[in-house]
Amino acid sequence: SGAATGWNPGTDGVVKALAVSGGTVYVGGSFTTAGGAPRTNVAAIDGSGTATAFAPNADDQVLSLAVSNAGVYLGGKFTHVGSDARSRVAFVDPVTGAAFGWNPGVNGTVNTVFLVGSQVFVGGLFTNAGGQGRINLANLDAGSDNALSFNPAPNGEVKALSRTSGGSV
Repeated sequence: SGAATGWNPGTDGVVKALAVSGGTVYVGGSFTTAGGAPRTNVAAIDGSGTATAFAPNADDQVLSLAVSNAGVYLGGKFTHVGSDARSRVAFVDPVTGAAFGWNPGVNGTVNTVFLVGSQVFVGGLFTNAGGQGRINLANLDAGSDNALSFNPAPNGEVKALSRTSGGSV
């Protein structure tokens, strides 16, 4: 019907990203509470609107989320996830939010994270990603901290990514 339901996780700030996996809604943005619990800039909310144990605690805005079978990718303006240094992109445990070892590092804002198999595409406003010169768009290997050879170097900030029916990003 389009009528609002009673689900209301009540963040105390702005939500800028959503991703869904099963009955869990991952939210990213700029907030300090979500679903009735302290959560810094990223949280997971269950069907009742309550925060789960997922608590990565990013130290700045989370602008994009992507969920894989193994975890949740975060992109944004943060430099730490919990006590772990993670420069604007991170891969975290989908239950606890603890950062996994993947740490390709990006030297500027990541506005969008997009998954294609074992490849992680990131777009934003940056000049280096995965240890390589990459302008605003990079393809990162999910199995290492490295940028792959894809290097289109768009001359402006990348805000969103999608996939064509032919499979191209």
